[in-house]
Amino acid sequence: MSAVKKIKNVRDGKIFFDKYPPEHAEKAFKDGYYIEALQTLHLSIELKIQEWLLLSKHGNSKVSQKVIWDAAFNIPLTHAIKALFVVGKMPKTIYDDVCKFNSMRNKVIHRLFVEPHDGEMPSVKFDEYQRVFEKGIKLCEKLDWHLAKLATRGKVGTNK
Repeated sequence: MSAVKKIKNVRDGKIFFDKYPPEHAEKAFKDGYYIEALQTLHLSIELKIQEWLLLSKHGNSKVSQKVIWDAAFNIPLTHAIKALFVVGKMPKTIYDDVCKFNSMRNKVIHRLFVEPHDGEMPSVKFDEYQRVFEKGIKLCEKLDWHLAKLATRGKVGTNK
């Protein structure tokens, strides 16, 4: 009889992250799971932007929190950053950083999924991929700081 191998990150039939998503992405990168690493970063950034929308909403809503929550977490990344930027809740520097990361990520991921032609497999130069990945990690850190500032009404890091 063979031993049953324990499956990582599965408990009670549910898959979960065992680390903060950017940390999971860094481990996936280090282990050579490049698509998983970049996709994890992209989703983490998208969720942070959706959270920013929630933290920016006007508190005078008569709609249930669940309805607002569900709506916010169904807005795609590019739509959410445009909305935050247009209503003046997101600085242009962050808007530009998210747009640039998303564009770079799309270029890299979509290139990997192009059908092979003339016997050549689709590929991406490692240094190009690494630039995108590192930009994503830095963007996650920047977004975390902005979200902490929003959540604490500007008192992030001030012991107040």
